[in-house]
Amino acid sequence: MATPRYAELRCKSCFSFLRAASHPEELVGTAAELGLTGLALADVNGLYGVVRAHAEAKRRGLPLIVGAEIACVDLSPGPFRTSPLVLLAMDREGYASLCRLLTESHCGGAAAEGAPERREVVDVAFHKVADRARGLFALYPGADGEAAARLRDAFGRRLALAVARHHVAGEGARIAAARSSPASASARRWTGPAGSSSPTRSGH
Repeated sequence: MATPRYAELRCKSCFSFLRAASHPEELVGTAAELGLTGLALADVNGLYGVVRAHAEAKRRGLPLIVGAEIACVDLSPGPFRTSPLVLLAMDREGYASLCRLLTESHCGGAAAEGAPERREVVDVAFHKVADRARGLFALYPGADGEAAARLRDAFGRRLALAVARHHVAGEGARIAAARSSPASASARRWTGPAGSSSPTRSGH
C-alpha cells in the first residue's frame, strides 16, 4: 500500500516558549526521515526559527513553508478576546504581509523619536489581517461558525479548518462542530496521523 502523502502545517519549535521543545533543525530532520511531503514552521508571534529551519530544509531537499501563529482580536464574537490563527506565506507578497502583521502585533504607535514602542500585549486586529490577506493561507483551529465565515470572506479558497486529534473527552463534538461550519462546505478532509493537524480545506 502506498504511503499517504502528508505535510505538517502547524509545527512549532522551541522558539514558541512553553508550546514546543524541539529545535528547528530537529523538526526538519525528523520530517524528512518520516517521508513528509513538506513542513510548515509556524511559531507563536514570530519567524524566530525560520532561518535555521530553511538551512536544514535546503540541505535535505524538504519543502519548507514559512508561517506564524498569531492572536487575532475580534475574530470571534465569543467570550474570549483573541482567537489563534495560523498564517502561511504562499508567495513573496504573503511573506511581506506576514512580516508586517507580526511587526504590528509587537509594536504600537511611533514614539516621539520616531521609533515604534513595544506593546505589552501581542495581538493583531482582524481587520488588519483581512486587509493583508493576499498571498496568505489561513488555518483556523477553532469551531466558531461565525468566525470561520468571516475568515472565508477574507481569504476565500485560501482557508482551512484545522482539527487536531488528542483523544480527549469532548473531542468528537468539537470536530463535528468544525465540520458542520459553513466554511467547510464542499471541502475535502485531509486526515493525518493521530495527534497531528488534519485541516479541512475549503475549495481545495
